[in-house]
Amino acid sequence: MDKAFKIIAVVLVIGIITVRQGSLWGHSFTEQQEKAGQKDSPMLSLDEAKKIHPETSNIEETDTATFLLLDKNGKAVATLLHTSPYADNISGYAGPVPLLITLNSEGKITGIHLLQNSDTPGFVEKVKRSGMLNRWNGMSIEEALATDVDAVSGATFTSRAVDASFKKRIAVYKNSNVTQSYSWNIFLKNIISAIILALAIYAFFKPAIARKFRTPILILSLLVLGIWQGSMLSFFQFYTWLTNGIPFGLQWGLLLILFAAVLLPIFTGRSFYCAYVCPFGAAQELMGKIDKEKIHLSSRILHLLLTLRKAVLFAILLLLIIGINFDFAYIEPFSAFNINAAPLFTLVIAFLSIALSLFVSRPWCRSLCPVGQTLDFLRRRQQTNKTK
Repeated sequence: MDKAFKIIAVVLVIGIITVRQGSLWGHSFTEQQEKAGQKDSPMLSLDEAKKIHPETSNIEETDTATFLLLDKNGKAVATLLHTSPYADNISGYAGPVPLLITLNSEGKITGIHLLQNSDTPGFVEKVKRSGMLNRWNGMSIEEALATDVDAVSGATFTSRAVDASFKKRIAVYKNSNVTQSYSWNIFLKNIISAIILALAIYAFFKPAIARKFRTPILILSLLVLGIWQGSMLSFFQFYTWLTNGIPFGLQWGLLLILFAAVLLPIFTGRSFYCAYVCPFGAAQELMGKIDKEKIHLSSRILHLLLTLRKAVLFAILLLLIIGINFDFAYIEPFSAFNINAAPLFTLVIAFLSIALSLFVSRPWCRSLCPVGQTLDFLRRRQQTNKTK
């Protein structure tokens, strides 16, 4: 009965959130949903066009998502290409990154403009600061299609989504084909994630043997999954996968970790991800090893901390259910591993959580983490056998 209640509760919450947000795994429920295999052309206001080309006095839509900008004399001054709906299925770290591409009268690329999106703001800003959006300026469409641009370090998923969206749109405009170069760097990261997952699973089922290797596994998780890759489960990740879909080609290693994080506790009743894989949990535990003498917390305080963690998860779900969107990056410390892209508030939360680990074991995990509470909710409770 308890298992059936949990399944019903999870399905119900997912259903309400997706209806509220208007999409499930990238499939829209709104009026702009696909009709007869075609999506509506995106809107472009005159004010938006003037921000890109001040001489614009009128806009003429010549094809789906293709806009001709006209001056006061009716002369064409530029062409704008909107990447939606053609690149809506291309996702960055947290969703599509729509663009406006500007072409001059000679068909040369003169600018790329990032539009409002659901990707992590820190990653988007990093792409902007890198100068990536200017690297195709002055090129013809043929030259741009033949030019490979390196991903931005620390914003790999977002920058690759920009590159793929841009090339797909200009290829459609030119009635040409585009082939994306395979990223061996992303493939390598996913392979290494899978190897770390395999080591963690071995430690999970062989705790007596693996106990002596626990510290190396924690260090590996911290350095590789955290600092190098920034690849970890978060409530923000759950939400974006749910609404925007899962970019399997980019994040299949993290998807394997998710399957293990959910299935192992369900079938064994023991926590897996939080104890063996989570880079932020590893950072707290490793800091705690500096001073093994911890403040003793009474059972009453421990119960209050657990209640607080449940309240945090409930509050997040309630906000999503009533349709209030917010940036999860501010309330979860995981983006702190990418220090140049993380909000200041997030860095403060991460610093305090790791510093408090000297005195209290895993403070973030035990009192605030919505991911931990979600996985704990799914965990099958072990029945204590009192008979001898």
